[in-house]
Amino acid sequence: MTSGCSTKAELIQLIDGELTENRATTVRAHLQGCGTCRREADTLRALVEDVSRPIEPLPGAVERLMGRLDEAPREARRARWRGMGAAFAVAAVVALAVGVRTRTRADLPGTLAARGAPDAPSLERDVGVTVYRGTSHLDVLRPGDDVATDAAYSIGYRNVGPADSAFAAVFAQDARGDIHWIAPVWLDPHADPASESLAHAEREERATGAVVLDRPAPGDLRVFVVVTAQPLRVSEVEGAGRALDVPGLRRRWPGAVVEEMTVHVGVSVGVGSDR
Repeated sequence: MTSGCSTKAELIQLIDGELTENRATTVRAHLQGCGTCRREADTLRALVEDVSRPIEPLPGAVERLMGRLDEAPREARRARWRGMGAAFAVAAVVALAVGVRTRTRADLPGTLAARGAPDAPSLERDVGVTVYRGTSHLDVLRPGDDVATDAAYSIGYRNVGPADSAFAAVFAQDARGDIHWIAPVWLDPHADPASESLAHAEREERATGAVVLDRPAPGDLRVFVVVTAQPLRVSEVEGAGRALDVPGLRRRWPGAVVEEMTVHVGVSVGVGSDR
């Protein structure tokens, strides 16, 4: 091999089609005039072709390859085995790409490794929670809506993930900073209910009955929806302080999906009013 000869790594790249066209043209021209490199390239090409060929339609391909190497003259075997670590690494990649069950000289059984993984559950993708106002007639609550102090609220949800894989806490903070609960419904001050468990639902389901907030202060009412993979207690949210915001809630419960909208509380127009 002279200084102008290609390395084994470059010959492997030529076989795999990984060289640039200009360099590949130069290497091919060199192989035409260099018997040593040409034989080396033929050996590597045969090795890759033998190992990459599926065993089931052609049983014993790897064994035949090893037998050919064993039967070759000693000097030829030495020439073939020098630097063959890189060739076997590339051949192994090719074998995996075509789903070959590889075997060692001791004929140890191999295994196929599955590529990829099941899609991981995602609260943001799998779960949707909608806040409604009204009782007999439900309207989707939207940012900027005007609502009465005695308006009734409820929630609906969709969860395409497994049952009990998501939990929803829906609450509002009025202009005084007081927290009012929509889900879970919190009527007993001595209780500490957990956030709503969301069953599997391909279509939207109602999670709770309607609830009327306890005299929310007129002005801006900030409504929060917090979806977590584990249930939250009312006390955990109440203990978060009065300065509630989306970044702070996300820091408090990493991985939670947190949404906020602001509506405006006006005068009362009748208990449980639809508008």
